[in-house]
Amino acid sequence: METRSAFSGNLGFSEIEVIGDTMINGQSAKILRRSAQTCNLRPTLEFTYQDQHRVYLYDTRNDAFNLKFDFGVGVDSSYVMYRMNPIDTGALEAVNVIVDSISFYPLANGDSLRVQHVSSAMDFAGGVPTNVVLENVGFDTGLTPALYGLCDGSFEGRLRCYEDPNLGQFSLVNIDCQFTNTQERNAQVEKLIKLSPIPATSTLNVTILKDHPVNLEIFDSRGRVLLSRKNVFARATLPIAGLSAGLYFIRVLDQDRIEQVEKWVKW
Repeated sequence: METRSAFSGNLGFSEIEVIGDTMINGQSAKILRRSAQTCNLRPTLEFTYQDQHRVYLYDTRNDAFNLKFDFGVGVDSSYVMYRMNPIDTGALEAVNVIVDSISFYPLANGDSLRVQHVSSAMDFAGGVPTNVVLENVGFDTGLTPALYGLCDGSFEGRLRCYEDPNLGQFSLVNIDCQFTNTQERNAQVEKLIKLSPIPATSTLNVTILKDHPVNLEIFDSRGRVLLSRKNVFARATLPIAGLSAGLYFIRVLDQDRIEQVEKWVKW
């Protein structure tokens, strides 16, 4: 999707990709990774699951999955979704979403997506106009649109390209989306770090493969940062003896931009 700088207006891009599965509070969920931090004040890792036509998004504010979309709601009906309160960013607020009309978006394979045209007493995107919810996709401005005035970084704009195994590839803005599949894309990504030993027990050795310092963050399957190091050059030894056994992630940040996320296992 597009991103726009709050001050310069420069155009950039952010990618949201499913990178795995996890379990939170007994609920199986997909792990979504956002390639760049934007002004929706959401974490770079999101956790979501879909139950038939309803989509739920995990939030640390109430340690629960909250309803985000209900693709099954018809004309003149409504549902309640939840978003961050723009005044009290530590709280959630309920937003009543009214479906005003239904249309269909044609796909290249001959299928079509059901589109809800919605309205609410509140502005969904805090300044980014949107009233379109695409079946099995979400807002045409992304999963969690930006809230203007809450930060001075970049804001997510329109969803440009989408790809999944069921719907295939399509563009919402009439551009040519040149995709490779996830395995091919990962193979093309330059490795920035090397980890050892794997699995690790008391320490995790990180070799930096770039010629300048980077920042490192270790986080768990809920996205909670457990350990961080700044300005790491060449090599770092991270103490992990106090962590419980299980699956963890390490994030590489280069000038505050997430460049790589790697899985590792603690025994």
